[in-house]
Amino acid sequence: MHTDWLSAEQTIPYYNSAKIVINIHRTTEVGSDNFNAFQSPGRSINPRTYEIAACGAFQLTDIREDLPHYYTPGQEIETFQHAEELAAKIDFYLENEKARSRIAVNGLRRTLRDHTFRSRAVQLLQLIMKEGEPNG
Repeated sequence: MHTDWLSAEQTIPYYNSAKIVINIHRTTEVGSDNFNAFQSPGRSINPRTYEIAACGAFQLTDIREDLPHYYTPGQEIETFQHAEELAAKIDFYLENEKARSRIAVNGLRRTLRDHTFRSRAVQLLQLIMKEGEPNG
Protein backbone atom coordinates (compact mmCIF):
# COMPACT_ATOMS: atom_id res chain seq x y z
CA MET A 1 0.00 0.00 0.00
CA HIS A 2 1.39 3.39 -0.98
CA THR A 3 0.38 6.48 0.91
CA ASP A 4 1.09 9.98 -0.31
CA TRP A 5 2.19 12.01 2.69
CA LEU A 6 1.51 15.71 2.99
CA SER A 7 4.34 18.05 3.94
CA ALA A 8 4.08 20.02 7.17
CA GLU A 9 3.28 23.13 5.12
CA GLN A 10 0.46 21.33 3.29
CA THR A 11 -1.15 20.23 6.56
CA ILE A 12 -1.48 23.75 8.00
CA PRO A 13 -4.81 24.60 6.31
CA TYR A 14 -6.26 21.30 7.53
CA TYR A 15 -5.12 21.86 11.12
CA ASN A 16 -6.36 25.46 11.11
CA SER A 17 -9.79 24.56 9.75
CA ALA A 18 -10.49 21.65 12.11
CA LYS A 19 -12.22 22.02 15.46
CA ILE A 20 -10.37 18.92 16.67
CA VAL A 21 -7.23 17.35 15.21
CA ILE A 22 -6.76 13.70 16.16
CA ASN A 23 -3.07 12.82 16.45
CA ILE A 24 -2.43 9.08 16.57
CA HIS A 25 1.15 7.94 16.93
CA ARG A 26 2.62 5.13 14.89
CA THR A 27 2.45 1.75 16.57
CA THR A 28 5.61 -0.06 17.61
CA GLU A 29 4.22 -3.56 17.19
CA VAL A 30 6.25 -5.98 15.08
CA GLY A 31 4.79 -6.39 11.59
CA SER A 32 3.06 -3.03 11.69
CA ASP A 33 4.01 0.24 10.02
CA ASN A 34 6.90 0.59 12.46
CA PHE A 35 10.10 1.15 10.49
CA ASN A 36 12.23 1.25 13.62
CA ALA A 37 14.97 -1.31 12.93
CA PHE A 38 15.45 -1.91 16.66
CA GLN A 39 11.71 -2.30 17.34
CA SER A 40 12.08 0.11 20.27
CA PRO A 41 8.90 0.94 22.16
CA GLY A 42 7.30 4.26 21.25
CA ARG A 43 7.80 6.70 24.10
CA SER A 44 8.37 10.02 22.34
CA ILE A 45 5.85 12.28 20.70
CA ASN A 46 5.76 12.71 16.94
CA PRO A 47 6.57 15.95 15.08
CA ARG A 48 2.84 16.44 14.35
CA THR A 49 2.33 17.16 18.05
CA TYR A 50 4.42 20.31 17.73
CA GLU A 51 3.06 21.21 14.28
CA ILE A 52 -0.58 21.00 15.40
CA ALA A 53 0.11 23.03 18.53
CA ALA A 54 2.09 25.62 16.53
CA CYS A 55 -1.01 26.17 14.39
CA GLY A 56 -3.00 26.98 17.51
CA ALA A 57 -5.21 23.98 16.81
CA PHE A 58 -6.81 21.78 19.44
CA GLN A 59 -5.54 18.24 19.38
CA LEU A 60 -6.51 14.94 20.92
CA THR A 61 -3.57 12.55 20.99
CA ASP A 62 -2.93 9.06 22.21
CA ILE A 63 -0.71 8.96 25.25
CA ARG A 64 3.05 8.67 24.92
CA GLU A 65 5.30 8.23 27.94
CA ASP A 66 7.35 11.37 27.17
CA LEU A 67 4.37 13.65 26.44
CA PRO A 68 4.22 15.30 29.91
CA HIS A 69 7.82 16.48 29.44
CA TYR A 70 6.66 18.66 26.53
CA TYR A 71 2.97 19.49 27.10
CA THR A 72 0.67 19.30 30.11
CA PRO A 73 -2.29 17.01 29.35
CA GLY A 74 -5.63 18.68 30.05
CA GLN A 75 -4.05 22.14 29.96
CA GLU A 76 -1.97 22.42 26.76
CA ILE A 77 -3.03 19.25 24.95
CA GLU A 78 -5.71 16.62 25.42
CA THR A 79 -5.15 12.87 25.47
CA PHE A 80 -7.06 9.62 25.24
CA GLN A 81 -6.26 5.99 26.08
CA HIS A 82 -8.88 4.09 24.10
CA ALA A 83 -11.59 4.54 21.47
CA GLU A 84 -14.41 5.07 23.99
CA GLU A 85 -12.50 7.85 25.75
CA LEU A 86 -11.66 9.43 22.38
CA ALA A 87 -15.34 9.44 21.39
CA ALA A 88 -16.39 10.92 24.73
CA LYS A 89 -13.76 13.67 24.54
CA ILE A 90 -14.68 14.50 20.94
CA ASP A 91 -18.31 14.94 22.03
CA PHE A 92 -17.30 17.01 25.06
CA TYR A 93 -14.93 19.37 23.21
CA LEU A 94 -17.26 19.87 20.27
CA GLU A 95 -19.84 21.13 22.78
CA ASN A 96 -17.34 23.17 24.83
CA GLU A 97 -15.65 25.68 22.57
CA LYS A 98 -14.19 27.71 25.47
CA ALA A 99 -12.40 24.68 26.93
CA ARG A 100 -11.22 23.61 23.48
CA SER A 101 -9.92 27.10 22.66
CA ARG A 102 -8.21 27.50 26.03
CA ILE A 103 -6.24 24.27 25.60
CA ALA A 104 -5.34 25.12 21.99
CA VAL A 105 -4.07 28.60 22.95
CA ASN A 106 -2.12 27.17 25.90
CA GLY A 107 -0.54 24.61 23.57
CA LEU A 108 0.41 27.35 21.12
CA ARG A 109 1.97 29.44 23.90
CA ARG A 110 3.97 26.46 25.20
CA THR A 111 5.18 25.69 21.69
CA LEU A 112 6.30 29.25 21.05
CA ARG A 113 7.98 29.41 24.47
CA ASP A 114 9.73 26.03 24.61
CA HIS A 115 9.60 24.23 21.27
CA THR A 116 11.03 26.51 18.60
CA PHE A 117 14.43 26.06 16.94
CA ARG A 118 15.63 29.11 18.86
CA SER A 119 14.56 27.78 22.26
CA ARG A 120 16.09 24.37 21.46
CA ALA A 121 19.37 26.03 20.44
CA VAL A 122 19.44 27.94 23.75
CA GLN A 123 18.77 24.70 25.65
CA LEU A 124 21.54 22.95 23.74
CA LEU A 125 24.03 25.75 24.42
CA GLN A 126 23.12 25.75 28.12
CA LEU A 127 23.72 22.01 28.24
CA ILE A 128 27.07 22.37 26.48
CA MET A 129 28.14 25.16 28.84
CA LYS A 130 27.10 23.11 31.87
CA GLU A 131 29.08 20.09 30.60
CA GLY A 132 32.15 22.30 30.18
CA GLU A 133 32.05 23.47 33.80
CA PRO A 134 34.16 21.75 36.48
CA ASN A 135 32.03 19.05 38.17
CA GLY A 136 29.46 19.59 35.38
